[in-house]
Amino acid sequence: MALFPKTERWRKDEILARETSQYELFKQHTFEKWNNTPDSEFRPFYTHKADYDTFLSSPRKIQFPVILRRNPHLALYEGACDRVLVPDPFFDSYKEVPIDDWGFNILAVLETAISFEELLKWLRSSVSDPEIEKKRKLFNDIILVRLRYLFENKLIVIEP
Repeated sequence: MALFPKTERWRKDEILARETSQYELFKQHTFEKWNNTPDSEFRPFYTHKADYDTFLSSPRKIQFPVILRRNPHLALYEGACDRVLVPDPFFDSYKEVPIDDWGFNILAVLETAISFEELLKWLRSSVSDPEIEKKRKLFNDIILVRLRYLFENKLIVIEP
């Protein structure tokens, strides 16, 4: 018999410590990559002015052909809590942005620039609800809320 038996709490603490260690290694690797990237590669993305408010409030027929892409410098971390690291070259810093499964999937799809219409089709096809076509407007509105969050955190951009 062990002097100090391993309890459920101990196992959770061990998992949390392992997750924290993995995340810190991920951050260190990401920072090294960013430090080896010239500032000139970051600046165009952050100085690119796209009016995403106009996009988000436009009718669908105007939104559909708009090309979206993710920030090429972000780093996705998939773990107990999904997070994204994004550099902030103006302040020589970074932002840590928590994301949900929808945000994670949208960023994964937008690794390659595609139209808003293609993004919606891909996301609809990934939902197992047979009633999705009847709920199309609600679904699209939910996706627009997710996109606003990603725009505001500089995780995605509208292609010029």
